[in-house]
Formats: sequence, structure tokens, C-alpha cells
Amino acid sequence: MDDYNIDKILSAAKKLNVEAEIFSNSQDSTTLTVENDKVTSISKKIISGYGMRVIVGQKIGYAYTTDVSQLNKYFDYAIKNAAYANQELLSFPEQISVSKPKNLFDKNVLDIEDDALIDMVQEMLNTIKNYNKEIYLTNNSIGLVSYLSKIQNTAGLKHSGKKTVCSTDFEISFKDSVFYGSSESTKLKSLDTIDLVKDISSKVVLAQNKKQVVSKLQTVILHPSVVSDILNNTFISAINAENLQSGRSYLEGKIGQMIASESVSIIDDGLMSGGIGSYAFDREGMPRQKTKIIEKGVFKGFLYDCIRGQKDNVKSTGNAVGDFTVQPSINTTNFCINSSNKSLDKLIASVDSGIIIYSVMGSHMSNSVTGDFSLTLLNAFIIEKGVIRKATKGGMYVGNVYDVLKKIVGTSDVIKQVDGVVTPYISVKDQKIVG
Repeated sequence: MDDYNIDKILSAAKKLNVEAEIFSNSQDSTTLTVENDKVTSISKKIISGYGMRVIVGQKIGYAYTTDVSQLNKYFDYAIKNAAYANQELLSFPEQISVSKPKNLFDKNVLDIEDDALIDMVQEMLNTIKNYNKEIYLTNNSIGLVSYLSKIQNTAGLKHSGKKTVCSTDFEISFKDSVFYGSSESTKLKSLDTIDLVKDISSKVVLAQNKKQVVSKLQTVILHPSVVSDILNNTFISAINAENLQSGRSYLEGKIGQMIASESVSIIDDGLMSGGIGSYAFDREGMPRQKTKIIEKGVFKGFLYDCIRGQKDNVKSTGNAVGDFTVQPSINTTNFCINSSNKSLDKLIASVDSGIIIYSVMGSHMSNSVTGDFSLTLLNAFIIEKGVIRKATKGGMYVGNVYDVLKKIVGTSDVIKQVDGVVTPYISVKDQKIVG
């Protein structure tokens, strides 16, 4: 990334008495795909570019380019665009110290050869076939991405950082049953593909024995991916200060109130070691931090960037996100739910009659304002007297995220990162299952 050209643009902005910010970002990615037990493609892509914001009369103008030789032209575009902007900011932040989270970068992600990726897939296939030769790896993708980000502005702020992300998503089929799995990590060695396919292989075979679910209120145990699906499509939008200021947050006026079980505490931790959402600084150059969302059931506050913080006269919580192609917006980093020291087996054993849900469909149709959801059960099993018995045949999970938070009765010691949510398995009482 061209520091010389960036310095020239910022110097030119100062001469024009215009505040300016340049965010540069590059992504070097490799993606392997598998269909029906065979590697079908390995693709590589490099994307890099520059996003420029300027403040003209408190109005924010924005433009971006992938061509460093065109920075001058797009800087002019940003100035012109300010005349049509509806976002306002008094000034960009000055230089401030940041803390660098640990375990964010793995050089092996950059150095790995294609053959080594194919070997990873072959090991997964061998593990599956050793369990049962009739199980197929129907779909699978392995993604490796290296990120490099820099931000600099006319107020003297300047930060840079790098991170790697490894992920896998797959679908395993056995006869008429299909099961889904995923894993993500900042380190290649931590991508637990083998243990994961062993676990999913056993479940897809067990899923052959199905039983119609009975419509009633019952205890459900939610897999981390289901917890993530529900929260990402309901609660997380409610703690976004932009939604608060536009009247679209259920949590408006509820700071200091009990909104969850007393056993529930949640923080947004932008400094978590090895966190997928961790970084030293956010999209505006503000330091990432730990922000309390719920403490022992009590709602503590919202997530802010600089623009929304200015409106409410509060500091940014370091939650501005986005790549060079878009202006910053607010989102979570690592949304962490407290766990317990109870094993998953003991959590299941504590349920006399209920359902454990591993994956659902329809979470994107949830009502982000009210928190209501209606989810189709894809992978779920009936629990009877503390033992997993048969897979569910059909069924829906209908509820409300705020009801879920209030009725959490247990969590596991197993924690997974799924789409920005870091969560254990969660046991919730009196939930509506429809057969």
C-alpha cells in the first residue's frame, strides 16, 4: 500500500483546510470447494483499495478506488460528494494508543500450498469413510484470508494491522439425512475439521431414526450456530446506536433494566485473543475495547461509532466496521456470552423432556425490531430423560429473543465462534416447538 501517495493527499487536504481520512485495505484469499467427495476448484483472489472520507462544513463526503494512481481524482470526488451527504461529523479522531490483541495472524495461511489444502480435505474424507462408507461430503468449502489494513487522517491518526481468518463450511449426507457443520479460527491449526467431521458423521447416521415432534412448550438446548443465527438477526441490531437513534431499537430507554436471566452476562470484546472480530483499531481508527452489553441480566448500553457517538454525546465504543468500498457502519466484534463449567453431556442429562437444536432455517426472516422469530428445524434431536433419542421429523421453533434471554437456565463449558458470536450451548426453558 502506497504511503507516499496517501501522505500527498493528506497534505493537499490540509492546504485546502479540509479534514481527510484514508483507509486502505487488502485481502489475499484462497478458497477450495468440494462437491460429492471431490475437489472441484481452488481459487485465489487479491482485492485491495482505498476509501477516502472528507469533512466539508461538517458534511462527510466519500469515495473509493482500487487504483492508487487515481487517489487525487477520487479525493476530488469525495469533496464534491460532501455536498449531497446526510452524515455529519465535527472532526476525525486524533492519534490515540491502541492495544494489539494476541493470536490474530498465522503466517501459515499465506504459505500453505494447494496440495496441503487437498490433503486436509482427503483427511476429512478418510475420517468420514472410516466411520461409514455410505456418508458423503456433499458440499464443502475451505477459505483462507489474510487481511492488511491501514488508516491515516489529517488529525495525525495513523494505525496499521494484519489478521488471518480460516474457515470451513460443509454438508454431510447419509441416505435421506443431511447435516451441516462449520468452524472458523485465526490459526490454521485451530480449524478443528477432523473432530468436527467425526461428530457430524455420528449425528447424520443417528438422524436416520426420526420422530414427529409434539407441539408444546419445552426445554431446548441451542447449538452455538443457532444462538448466533438468532442473535445476529434480532438482538444485535437492537444494540446498534444507529437503530437506537432512528427509533428502531426495542431496547430504547431500557438501560439499567433487567432484560435477561440473572445468570446471563454478555460483552462485546474487540480485543479477544484469537477472536475472528478482533483488531487493534476499528474502521475509524478508534481503539477496540471490551464493552458490557448485559451484566447479570441488566442491560448496560449500546454500541457506537464516532458519528452516532457525537449525536448522543458519548465516546465511540470502537465498533465501526467495513472495508474500503463502504463508509463505516456499526457492528459487533466478538459478541461473547458467558459460559459455565458444566459439560454438554451434563447439560443434556439435566433435560427430562426437550429438544437439542443444531441448525435451523429462516433466521433471516426474523423481526429485528420486536425480536420475534419462526425457525424451521433442520438438524435437531429429541431428548428423553436426559438422553438424545431420535431426530425430529419436521417442526418449527417459534419464539422471541427477549423471552429466550430471560429463560436461559444453563450453559455449557464448550464455546464456539460463529459469525461474530462467541457462545456456549444454551439451555432455555418453556420454548414453543410446533409439530
